[in-house]
Amino acid sequence: MKDSADRKRGDRMTHDARHLLDLARDWMTQGNTTVAFQLLNEALKHKETESDKVIRGEISKEIGRIHMQTGEWSRAEDAYNQATSLFLEENYYKGAAESVRNLANMKFLLGQFRDSNSLCEKA
Repeated sequence: MKDSADRKRGDRMTHDARHLLDLARDWMTQGNTTVAFQLLNEALKHKETESDKVIRGEISKEIGRIHMQTGEWSRAEDAYNQATSLFLEENYYKGAAESVRNLANMKFLLGQFRDSNSLCEKA
C-alpha cells in the first residue's frame, strides 16, 4: 500500500505541466498523436503554465509537430510561430531556433524551398 507521501508525489507528477509535456512527447514517439494532443491541452490548463512562457512555448512547439504530422499545415505554422514568440520573449533562443527549424522543415516538405531556406537562415 502506498503511503500518503507516495500518493502526493504521484498526484503532483500527474498534474505537473512539464510531466504532461514529457508524457505527450513519449506518446508522439510511439505515433499516438491523439493522446499526445490531449496531454498537451491538459498541460496548457495548469496554473504554472500561465506564468511560464518557456513551458507554453514547448507545448506550442509540440502542438505544431502534431499538426504537421496530421497535415494541418496552417495550424502547425500558427503553433510554431506562437512558440517562437514565447521563446523570444524569454530570450530562450534555443527553443526559438528549434521552432523556426521545425517550420522550415514543414515549408520544405510543402515544396516552399525559398521560405524554407529563409527560415533556416533565421534560425
